Amino acid sequence: MTMFFLDFEEFLWAKGIDVSTINDVRRCIKDKRSILPAILSVFTDAFIDFMIVGGMPESVKSFIKTGNYSKSSDVKKEILDTCLNDINRYNNGLDIIKTSECFKCIPMQLADTNNKFIYSRVSGMKGRAAYNRYAENLFWIKEAGYGNFCYATDGPILPLAAHTDRNNFKIYLSDTGLLVQMYGKETAKAIFLKETNYNNGAIVENVVAECLMKAGYVPRYYRKTNGNNRMELDFVLEMGMGICVIEVKSGKKRDAPSIEKVSKVFNIGRRVMLENGNISVDDDGIEHYPLFVAAFMKDLEPEWDGPEF
Repeated sequence: MTMFFLDFEEFLWAKGIDVSTINDVRRCIKDKRSILPAILSVFTDAFIDFMIVGGMPESVKSFIKTGNYSKSSDVKKEILDTCLNDINRYNNGLDIIKTSECFKCIPMQLADTNNKFIYSRVSGMKGRAAYNRYAENLFWIKEAGYGNFCYATDGPILPLAAHTDRNNFKIYLSDTGLLVQMYGKETAKAIFLKETNYNNGAIVENVVAECLMKAGYVPRYYRKTNGNNRMELDFVLEMGMGICVIEVKSGKKRDAPSIEKVSKVFNIGRRVMLENGNISVDDDGIEHYPLFVAAFMKDLEPEWDGPEF
């Protein structure tokens, strides 16, 4: 059994949100019905708190007890120090430095427009030499539970496991609160103020990846940047007996050419936009949900009445 720190639903419990209210929201998600504005506001604000505070139990406990982001930040700083101490404890010699370099490089690589992990960006080494230097250290981070790897797929085609490109991947931090801590106070302020001009796309994408993985999904991404049918899909999931593609929007811009045309190229079951808004389905069949629905994606799945597998 894999144990995670708090997911968003557990964070809502910690904040004292009534279970019946959570269940009402989950029914809205399942039925594709809009959420009452007052409740939507509560859940949206709680998701902002979840991004800033994260799900580490001590960080959540400190925030709930004091209502103070800075107290949570103090705890997260100690947790990051513990992460680096673990790197020192369980690595030897030069691997201590290389693993630390990889870990500290993750926020920078996520913030890049082409946010797949590129070995040469860790220290400036090129090509195969960079791969040979850092590959084992990256996978130590993965196995230690500090990073969530999201591999590329050569196409949103079932089964995704047969179409996975293991040479191209993104690395998300397993706790978004720690990522915010690594970016610094100004990032936390911008998230709190819902500042759309501040580039917090990496934070929002990270928290969506975190929610999906905690829900039991193995998300992948798809990117084709040349030739015909160019498109970028933030997340590609197996959902039920089909493929679900997800586009994540953190700002005001709502245009999404990739998700609009993907069903013309591939056999896609669901197209989902996670954004700052309520639940709706547009004329093209694209489903729109608030960002926090990433934590409740299982409620989008059709019920299975066959045998257990």
